[in-house]
This record gives sequence, C-alpha cells and structure tokens, in this order.
Amino acid sequence: MDFQILKIVMEQNRLAIPHHRQLCTQINEQQYAYSKSGHLQFSHPPNSNDDMLWSLALGVMAAREPPRKEPAFTFG
Repeated sequence: MDFQILKIVMEQNRLAIPHHRQLCTQINEQQYAYSKSGHLQFSHPPNSNDDMLWSLALGVMAAREPPRKEPAFTFG
C-alpha cells in the first residue's frame, strides 16, 4: 500500500483533518525511499511513530471502496 490515494484526497481538499499535533507531526515526518528493487519503502525517524498516519491512510482507502455484499469474515 502506498500513500497515493491519501495524497490525492488531501491535494483535492476532500479530507478534513482536525488540528491534532501528533497526527500533523507524523504526516510531516514521514520518510520514503526506493529500495534497490524499485519498491517504495516508508519509514519514520527513530523514537517516533506513524501509526496515526497509517490509520488515516487506511480509513481513506476504505471509504473509497464500494461496500461488500457479504462480510469479508465472520465470527463464531
């Protein structure tokens, strides 16, 4: 997964993000580099996290997908 969808949604001003200092910090500190095989790799600085950023990106992706007719999994 990459942040392309999140980037597009943010650039189009279609995402309202509350002013949350930690989330803003994680967005600004996110780092990326290409591996030798050409894959994009994401990272964050030592002693920091990017869990809120990934949660935001996953939420945006889930909101863009059409709902499933059947559940992906069931309990019990």
